[in-house]
Amino acid sequence: MIRPWRQAIAYTVVGLTMAALAVSYARALGPAIRKETRSACASLAPTSLNAALGELPSAAPDIQAEDYTGKRVALSAYRGKTVLLNFWGPWCPPCLEEMPAMDALARALKQEPFEILAVASGTTWPEIRGKFPGGLSMTVLLDNSSADGGAVGIAAGTYGTEKLPESYLIDKKGQVRYYFVNQRDWSAPHAVQCMRSIIDETNP
Repeated sequence: MIRPWRQAIAYTVVGLTMAALAVSYARALGPAIRKETRSACASLAPTSLNAALGELPSAAPDIQAEDYTGKRVALSAYRGKTVLLNFWGPWCPPCLEEMPAMDALARALKQEPFEILAVASGTTWPEIRGKFPGGLSMTVLLDNSSADGGAVGIAAGTYGTEKLPESYLIDKKGQVRYYFVNQRDWSAPHAVQCMRSIIDETNP
């Protein structure tokens, strides 16, 4: 008969051994996972340098825009989540073309700590609702401010955005990891994989 204290020691040893093996396995996989992440995100053809933010990764400037109730919403409220920040306008054909794929991405990752913030400029809520009468799964915000009287809002201008659409992939620590000029097929498998890879990071 095995004495209880010996059995407890045996269980402890086995548990520690399994934990050590798990850590070793995770460390061994680390480089492969990082390589896979870079490959998936590279397939989206990001731009490595942003005139306003400098070389990436870089801290994401906090911005505010209003939701459909008129409430001001800050980007910093989503800290702890991976955020795809998109600047667009309903008067911009490429913006409208990428919206269905972006909304499909939002639906695909709705159970994850992930948020798409689509910040519209140069428009109104009635116009936005008219473009999407069935609603959208992602979070749409409105920024009607303008630094120079143009159609692009101050929030977008803070990121150096002059033409729409542009998108910024921000990790859970508030770092801009990737910057995308013009439209993308956000519902493509490599796009979903890129988002998941940033979502799943523990130490970006």
